[in-house]
Amino acid sequence: FRGGCSSSSMKKKKKKKALQQQQEGEHVRRPAGILRFGEGCRPTAAAFSAAGDALITGSTDGFVEIWDVETCRLKMDLPYQARDELLIHDEAVVALAQSPEGDRLASTDAGGVVKAWDLARGVCLRKWKLNVAATAVAFGKANTIAAGLVDGLVQTLGLASGARLAAFRGHDAAVASLFFEETRKKKTTLLVSGSADGTIKVWDIATQTCLRAVDLKISSTTNKGDSSSSKSVFEWWPQDAGVVAVAPLASFSSGHADDPNERDDDLARHLLVPAGSGRAGVVAGLRGGGKKLKPSCLFDARAPAAQPPIPGDDRGSSSAKNNTTFVSAVLSPPPPSSSSSSSSSSRWVYCLGDDTRLFVFRVPSKGVVEDALGPTFVVDLRAAATTATGSSETTPASAGKKMDASTMGLAHHPHRSLLATYGSEDVLRLWKP
Repeated sequence: FRGGCSSSSMKKKKKKKALQQQQEGEHVRRPAGILRFGEGCRPTAAAFSAAGDALITGSTDGFVEIWDVETCRLKMDLPYQARDELLIHDEAVVALAQSPEGDRLASTDAGGVVKAWDLARGVCLRKWKLNVAATAVAFGKANTIAAGLVDGLVQTLGLASGARLAAFRGHDAAVASLFFEETRKKKTTLLVSGSADGTIKVWDIATQTCLRAVDLKISSTTNKGDSSSSKSVFEWWPQDAGVVAVAPLASFSSGHADDPNERDDDLARHLLVPAGSGRAGVVAGLRGGGKKLKPSCLFDARAPAAQPPIPGDDRGSSSAKNNTTFVSAVLSPPPPSSSSSSSSSSRWVYCLGDDTRLFVFRVPSKGVVEDALGPTFVVDLRAAATTATGSSETTPASAGKKMDASTMGLAHHPHRSLLATYGSEDVLRLWKP
């Protein structure tokens, strides 16, 4: 029509605007797509590819699959998936981790098997059979894989040699969180592990020693044998609570605005999430040499937020005021350095509650915030999914039901605001701003 634009052109403009919003650091709030796994099968692990064009999932039937995030279908440009030759374990997949280069993948299953894959060819490069199941996995530089086991052991594995490189002992319960990190000053490769026993360990890969041990249950820290009180940091940690997640705020530095504080080993911040609580905190200095960790801010699901509710916000409902327990958490990446939007400084923490509510918290850019920060946005994932599809995909008996933490998880896109959530259903859902 004259003076207007075609339907195709309008769709392109809307898509461009939506992508710009996602890149400028707005938090997610709306359904973006559904990945379906088939009746009787549910996703148990998920990780976006380093490039961001794919989502890798593991499921209860043992399959590891690579999906197109735009179409929500399996990527058929991978020859082995086009031939229906999928990556597979004999038992349910538990954890996934991609190599820093993005070309390889480590996966673990409930039977204690760890596999390393060539993602381009769909070939299993190595297979290790451990004594017990690996509940967490990380892929570092120099083809090193780390597996955190259900008995608390952390085992490193060499992809080139196939050897078991080192065993790090110090946890008394399952490893819930595991990642590699490098110090800026000494260029030392660290391995950070968080456990269900309420402890966090920082390991030096080269010397195979524990540089820092944090026992959150007794609100104390030790560093190289020295102990010091840290009650001001961890007084909010529930008694005898384990660790749900530990994550570095500098984990998405490539291609993004890099906060100078996150480059400083003594100031670099980490997110800590306890079990049995609707709280999470950010501390500084975990990878530094200081004896004390420094509090940065505290997030609380029940604390008031300065921002008033917006459409779709579930903060005002009576059910949102219940004692939610966080079962999974993830950080958004820093916004692109080229972004000029007023929202470009926003970082978000997404915490998934056992009542299927997603709590969104804004991360302060710097300094220490004394008062607990309430959520900026809360969305009932079941209700939002029902509204989007026009029909409920859950049984009445499951509505509002508390869920087992082992059945729920989150994954965030490395470059834009796109979030994956999965739980006890046979689908994985994507969410956008």
